[in-house]
This record gives sequence, structure tokens and C-alpha cells, in this order.
Amino acid sequence: MEIKRKTVDLKEERDLLQGLLFHDTFCKDIVPMLSDTYILQSSHIRQLVKWCKDYYLNFGNAPKEHIWDILESEKRGMKEDYVESMEMILNSIDQTIAFDASFFVRETKKYIDVRNIELTCSQAMGHIKKGETEKAEKAMVDFKKIDKGIGMGVDIINDVTIAEKSLEVEDSLVDFYGAFGELIGRNCRGDIIGLSASTKKGKTWILIEMARQAYLDGLNVVFFSLEMEERIMAQRIFSSLTGKSYTNEESDLRISAFNKDVLEERYIELNKITLNDIVKTQSLLRRDNHVGSIRLFGPEDSGITMSSMRTAIENLYDYEGIKPDVIIFDYDALIASENGMGRESWEKENNKWLRAKFEFAHKMNCLVVMASQLGGAEAFSNEGKMENIAGSKSKPQHVSHWLILNQTPAEKRLGLMRIANTASRHGKFDADDAVVVTQCLDIGRGILDSRWVKEVDNYEDFVNGVVDYDE
Repeated sequence: MEIKRKTVDLKEERDLLQGLLFHDTFCKDIVPMLSDTYILQSSHIRQLVKWCKDYYLNFGNAPKEHIWDILESEKRGMKEDYVESMEMILNSIDQTIAFDASFFVRETKKYIDVRNIELTCSQAMGHIKKGETEKAEKAMVDFKKIDKGIGMGVDIINDVTIAEKSLEVEDSLVDFYGAFGELIGRNCRGDIIGLSASTKKGKTWILIEMARQAYLDGLNVVFFSLEMEERIMAQRIFSSLTGKSYTNEESDLRISAFNKDVLEERYIELNKITLNDIVKTQSLLRRDNHVGSIRLFGPEDSGITMSSMRTAIENLYDYEGIKPDVIIFDYDALIASENGMGRESWEKENNKWLRAKFEFAHKMNCLVVMASQLGGAEAFSNEGKMENIAGSKSKPQHVSHWLILNQTPAEKRLGLMRIANTASRHGKFDADDAVVVTQCLDIGRGILDSRWVKEVDNYEDFVNGVVDYDE
């Protein structure tokens, strides 16, 4: 009889070991949950994890390179192939690869919970097969969830570590450029950026621009398009990446551009996009930006719920190893209800979605960007205000930044848009201090350049068409 060994996926256990080997914050959260290392499937990783745990409990930090000293001193009496297997595991861990400790703490906790349940069920089934029903029942009754609790908090008066952490300043996750970048200011993992505009004012174009910049910064972007089908969204994104158009004509195109702090008109050559352009751009981006990605999800006939989006993100990590750095929702009013409830439950559902987005931002340790429609009389207005954001009135209370996009018909024709930051958790802001961005939607660019409106010398004259360029 041929005996086949069960194939075990040890990715979670390798991630656990990497965290314990090199990251103190990971050890702090996970070591209290490792009262028993029997839950780990690999005996080699189990032994290494035990040494890491003991080292942390004795010295208060991860062992790092000292794990080799521990292995050298403890290997006496061990089988040679067993030691070689542990050496291979240690050599296979690349500590130069970015390790998101907060994310992997959550993933490891889930893995420990699952393994604890699996072992308890296995123990109960073993008793059942032996006819020991009472022991099976006791095993299930005695099941205890492994949890480190919420800990002991931090001692503000006596804890030097928290004082040191308070001085740390986290760099912005996405480097938005120009005055638009200054408007948003610092954006970090765990932040939520909201933006609103009236109907057909170009919310999606701005979201695509933000996704494009995040990708070019080497980040993984997950984009949920709840209104526009994947084919149309792909056209816009490919245009933004290639600088070419899906129009049937090739011609000179008039755009608005800044000459220092003065607006002027310029003409650029408009070229029709081809499959070769797209494939060539994809190849170049893979070569130059191999760490980033954009994953697009289009609308479904039955609608997309928060739980289905959560599942999609989990599947990306489980099957492809992709963890999102930025998640974009376009737009939140189209998120389907979990239970098919009617519009009378709109406010209640909206609050659930806000909590879910907060969960995305914090539990997945990423930046969340969401678009909302302006409601009421301002749904078709050229000048929006924060108090008219559709849906829950508490939306701006839970975000790090909230942007309002404004555009008159004249500005739209000129490829201009004004953007104001009406709420910010980081630093000071002035809701009346807007930025103007130049656009060229024919080539998929929602933002080409930007200036503060107050610093553009001829803004009103340019929009009103009274600037004489021949002077």
C-alpha cells in the first residue's frame, strides 16, 4: 500500500516565525498567545518558535541573528537532518522584504484560532470514533478561545517606550504631488479619505488618479467600481498609464496648463491607443515597478456587499499573497445591502458600511478612499458643501480627510477643477482654501498639475475667457 503524506501549507507558520525572529512589536502581541506551541503543524517551526518565545520572555526583544547562536547551542542530541531542516527554514526567510507587523499580527491570531478549533474538533472526533461520547462532549465544552485580551494598556507617566513612540512621525503612504498633495497632507495606514461631488463632476477620474499615484509609489491598490463596468474602467486606467486616448481621431488637443502661477492654453498631440501600447506599458511597469499592483473589481448583477468585498480581499492574500495598501470604493451609495433591506433602512445600513470601512482601514492596516454623492438640492450643483453629503450625516466624523470637488460648466470645458479639504484629522485646514487642478480626461488624467487657487494670478479671467495671450 502506498502511503501519501498530507500536504501542509506552512505559509502562516513561516510568517509567524519571521515576525517572532525580527519584530519586537509582533512578539509583544503574539507571544502571550503561544502558551502552547503544539498548535503549529511543523515540528521544525514549532521548535524555532519556542526558542524565539523564550528569548523574548528573557530579553524583551526578538532574537534576530541570535537565533543561530541558540540553534548552535541546542542542536546537540538532535538528528542531523532535523537540524538541517531548521537551517533551511531560517535561510529561506528574507528579512529585507517589507513585513507589515500589524497586518500579520491579525493574520496570525486568526491562524491560531483556526488551529485551536481544528485540534479541539480532532480530539472530539477521536473520542467519538472510540465510542467515548462523554469525553467528546467534555472536549467541546472545555474549548477555550486563545486570546491575549486587550493587555494592560500603557502607563503614560512611567512608560518611556510610549513616550518614544509619541515622537515618531509616520511618513505619508502615498506621495500625492503639488498643491493637491499639500491639500491632503499626511496620509497613513488606517486613514480614511472621503470625497464628494455633485452628479457627473468627475469623482471617478480623481479616484483613478489617486490609484495611479499609489501604484507608481509601489503600493498594492484594490479598486471596487460599483457603478462602471470593468471594461470602461480599464479603458480609463490604461489611458492614464499610457498617455493615449480611446478616441477614434488623432489630432491636436487643447489643454489648460500652468506657466509658474499663470494659467495658459497649450496644445498636445492626441494619439489613439493600441493594443501594442497597452502591452508595452504593462511590460515596462512590471519591469520598473514590480512590487505594486492594481486589482480592479467591477459591479455584479446582484450587487456587491461589504462582506463580498471582504472575501475578495482575503482571497487575494490567501491565493496570490497580495495584501492591499490602498482600497478604493467608487462609490459607497451603491454598496448592496447584506439582507436586501429597502431604502427605509438606508441610514442604518450606511452606519454599518462606515464601520466596515473603518475595519478595512485598521484591521487590514491600509489607506481607504471612498467617494460619495452630494445629496438634496446640491446633487446637480456646481458648488458643493460638506453638510449635503448623501447618506449618513456622521460620515465626515469618521474620516481623516474629506474632499469636496467643485466645477462650473466653464471650468469643465477648460479641464479645470477646484478641490477643497473640508475636514482633516491631521493638522490645520481651511475649508475655503481650495486647490485648482488641471485635467485631460481624453488621456485619462484627472490631475495633471495643481496650484492653490489664491496663488493663480489670472484664475477668474482665464475661466471667464478674458485673457489676451498675445500681450
